[in-house]
Parts: sequence; structure tokens; C-alpha cells
Amino acid sequence: MKRRTRALSLPVVLLALPLVISSCTDSDLAGRILSVESVGAITGLVYLDHNGNEVQDASDDRVQGLEIQFLVAGTQSLAASATTDANGVFVVENLLVGRFRLEADSTFLGDSLAVLDFDDAELTLRAGDTLSVVLGVTFPSFTLAEARNLPVGTKGFTQGIVLNPGSAFADGSLHLQAGETYLRIVGTPPTTLLPGDSVRILGRAAQEAGQPILREGEPFLLAQQVVLPQPLELNTATAATADGGLRDAALVRIRDADIVDTATVIGPFGRDLLMTVDDGSGPLDMMLLQLGGFDLGQVHPDSFSIREAIGLLGPSQTPGGLVLWRLIPRSSTDLAVDPIPFPGQVIDLTVVQATSTTLTLNWTEVDDGFGSPSGYTARFRPSTTLVWTEITSGGCGAPIAGATVGEVLACTADGLQAQTIYFFEVRPFRGTLGVDALFGPQSNPAVGTTDP
Repeated sequence: MKRRTRALSLPVVLLALPLVISSCTDSDLAGRILSVESVGAITGLVYLDHNGNEVQDASDDRVQGLEIQFLVAGTQSLAASATTDANGVFVVENLLVGRFRLEADSTFLGDSLAVLDFDDAELTLRAGDTLSVVLGVTFPSFTLAEARNLPVGTKGFTQGIVLNPGSAFADGSLHLQAGETYLRIVGTPPTTLLPGDSVRILGRAAQEAGQPILREGEPFLLAQQVVLPQPLELNTATAATADGGLRDAALVRIRDADIVDTATVIGPFGRDLLMTVDDGSGPLDMMLLQLGGFDLGQVHPDSFSIREAIGLLGPSQTPGGLVLWRLIPRSSTDLAVDPIPFPGQVIDLTVVQATSTTLTLNWTEVDDGFGSPSGYTARFRPSTTLVWTEITSGGCGAPIAGATVGEVLACTADGLQAQTIYFFEVRPFRGTLGVDALFGPQSNPAVGTTDP
């Protein structure tokens, strides 16, 4: 913008000339005409538009040491120049009247900073004028799609909808969405941003695991919870490649997946859990963060199946250079699970018959969690030790096949010592021992004594 002030012009008094002017020569007349030089002044202020809103805010810093050049309009002819002081102010006095175009020193601005458009692209300076201008210097703005293709090191603004709370990740990651484009911002300070907030982000283009990101992210809230982000529906195999990289940093949902494997990851911010899940299309790594409030001690392949999981896709590079994506739920509310039913518990194990080398057990059969009879394993220990031994041979040798839920099942343990007290327990399971067996709890202990 500019303000124009106009100084009062001194009156020009024309002296009466003699009526007979033929007696005056041209040189005489030239010496009697009063010459007035036509000049004015231009002052200005340059500020750094830190948040990119193209408005001078109280928090915006002043720019010191920037050279402003005044070029004659329509030419590259330099009429004057001035450099901003510590207050961001420049002054040019005694500037001949005319039309001028202002340019900032591109060497000072570098590759990133640029001067904002201001009200008068060209200034008209008249005699006695003092013009005031305010110039904003800021970083360029890019769409989210443009930001994904910036050269590494480029600094600028981008804008989008936040997909995760500002406190969700220990490294300050924010995921942004604009249309069908997504981008991850890392290194942001702790914020109270929530999914659906509209933000402008100042950051520097970088690469991580072969994917574009913005580092040193500094968010500026534009509006709160404009829209609730909706996840993309993907199967686990497609999510593992982020749909060929097209869905990098996206918010996605998978459904009906089993936990194939788990591995504890100890990080600088707590105990996280990396697990592999599969909905039948192919494996996908999923990371549960302790920071997200997950009860990680209760997660294992036999604990539950995943009915639904919503999370953000983040790339991970294998030692061989292959990039695979992990699904990272933002909090425990992103995970809906179906607990895997366990086989029931035997509560009436009894020793019913004894010889000098055998003891016979019986109990009421329980189901395997899905309504079918369980299989069983049995173990024993003599009263002289606290060490349990699994029974692997004889009538009570594993596996003991169940027959009918609710009916009495019996087995006989042999090879025992005479006149000795023994304790027994049985444990139901389903599946195949040593392969995929899922165990229920141990039974009540039963005690019996062999005959002399």
C-alpha cells in the first residue's frame, strides 16, 4: 500500500516585462526566468510475512539490509536505490519526479524469498510528493501436489487438512491432505491441532525413504475442524505398497485381518509394537505406538483379529532398498478388534483310580472356543518337586483327543512310582500342537497317591 502526502508548492511569481520587448535579447530573457527543480521523496517499510497471510501482523519481523531499487517505469534504468535499516525502513529523498518500478535485491532474497505484490506495481511521484510504501517479503506458496515435487531444500508454504492430532507422533509428524494428494510434515513443534483442521505449513522440501516430505514444519491454523477426514479403503497388500506409492502418507482403512506375527520395538519414546497383519491379500506391517494409548502387553497373534484398523501410511526402507509402507493407527480408537475365543477351562479334574504305577484321571470336556471338543495336554509332578513334566506317552500322552463337549473324558498316566503323591493338570487347546495350537487356561490341580 502507499500513502501520498503533497507538500505545498511555493508560488511562482512572474515579473512584469517591459512592453517593448524587442530590445531584449534571448540571452537576456533566459537569465530572467526562475528555474524550479521538480523532486519528491519515497519512504518505505519492509517486513517478513512469517505466516504467509500477506498481511503485516504484529509478530512479523522487519527486514534489515535489503536493497530496494527504483527503476524508471518501462525501462531498466536505475534512478535510485536505498537499503533498509534495522527497523526495516528505507528512504529516498530528492528523487526526480516520474513513474518508478520497485525491485528488491534478488541476491539478498535468495532462491526462496520473494516480495509480495503491493498496491502500486508502479509509483507516480509528483513534485513535492512524499510517498510511503509497505512491502512484504515471504516464501512462495505451493499446492500440496507441487510440494511433493519440489527440489530438496526448497522452503515454502503449503496448505491442507490435518489428518492426525498434533500430539500423535513423537517426531512431530503431521499428515496433510488436499483432494487426493497427501504429504507428511516432520519436525513440527507440539501443537493442539486436530484431524480436520485447515492449516498452512511452512517447511523445507526433503526426502525420506525415497518419499517427499517437508522438514522443519511450522503450522499456522486457518480454521478448526473444517471437515472430518475420511480414510481410503485398501486391502493389506495394496496398503503395503501404498498403492504403488500413490497413497503415500494417506489415511487408510483395512478390514478383517489376522495378526500373523508381532515384534516389540524399543524406541526413544517408549515400547512400540510392530506386527504383521493379513486380510488374505498379503502381509502388511502395522505399528502400534505406546504413545497412542495401546495396551501392547495384551497384543499377540492369538489375542484378537482385526475387524477394522484406520491409520496413516508411512514408508520404511528395507536393507535391500525396497520401500514398504506401515500402517500406523493414530490412537487406540482407530482399532476395532474381535477377541479370539480361547478353549474353555477344565474345573473338575479328579484322580479316580490308582495302582502302584498308574493313576487314572477324568474330567468334563470343554469346547475349543468355537463349540467343538477341545484337545488336551496333561502334565504332572511328584510332591517332592515343584517342576512340572509334560506327559508325552501313554494314555495321558499329548495330544488327548476330545469326543463330546459336556461328557466325561478319562485317561491313565502310567510309569509312576509306588506310594507317591502326584499332582496333575490338563490344558485344553485347538489346532495342531507345535504348529498353530491355541491354548486355554490350565485346569484345577488334581492330587492322587499311587498304591504301595
